[in-house]
Amino acid sequence: MEYYTIGQVSKLCKIPTKTLRYYDEIDLLKPEKVSLETKYRYYSQNDILKIPVIKYYKQLGFQLKDIKNLICSLDVNTLESYFTKELAIVEKQIQELNKKHFAMTQWFQLLKQGEMLSKETELFGGVKIYTSVMPLYRTIHYQYKVHEEIEDIESIFSNSFVEFCSENDIFTYGPFILKFQHYEERIKSCYSTINCYSEILGEYEEMIQIGNIRAVNAIHKGDYSQIPITYKAVLQWVKKNNIQLQGITYERYIIDRWCSANSEEFITELIFPIQEKIA
Repeated sequence: MEYYTIGQVSKLCKIPTKTLRYYDEIDLLKPEKVSLETKYRYYSQNDILKIPVIKYYKQLGFQLKDIKNLICSLDVNTLESYFTKELAIVEKQIQELNKKHFAMTQWFQLLKQGEMLSKETELFGGVKIYTSVMPLYRTIHYQYKVHEEIEDIESIFSNSFVEFCSENDIFTYGPFILKFQHYEERIKSCYSTINCYSEILGEYEEMIQIGNIRAVNAIHKGDYSQIPITYKAVLQWVKKNNIQLQGITYERYIIDRWCSANSEEFITELIFPIQEKIA
């Protein structure tokens, strides 16, 4: 039988001698024989044939301990059982990665939207105001009890909301949307509860839908402390255009503290649902 030194195996299989020694130590790939006098390792052709198998399993992401078990008990039934288990793990990882990819894509698009809005020309009283249809959002709902006046409402509330999602294993994406029962609450900072919504991936038994309504929209640029000024500008615009509002309002945070430490760069979309006329 022909034998190969560790150096020859290293060159032939393009694998470091250090790796071969480690494989020997963990009993993953032991040489056919070792010289008692020189301690030199000698590998057989059968040993060499195991190396591409080890490399391939590593490429698939298998752990060395699992590769060792597969090589030691190599047969079709063992492989089939192992691959069934690993495929289930990989498929779950793929689902999670797809969720992350989708969420990151949505966040990137949100950043681009905020960048575009920050460059647009204001239309009324220094504020961009227009009418549109609020999209239909598939969301979860979380209600926050307000015990004291909050100036930086989005930041404090988002912390509570993220903790809620983590505890309930809920995967959300996109911006936070806050709902106020009436615009006067927001202007005067006299709210007792704040409702938060965020779009959700997957299923959740308490999922609700919001939106799909005509609304007046305003783009607020800058710090949240100035949002009441934007509210008042919208009310002037609404009065001028003879539009009746429902009273409830939504705030959709496009660029916020999650994206920028500079409050002057914040972009917030204010949404005022329109009271539909009765025929």
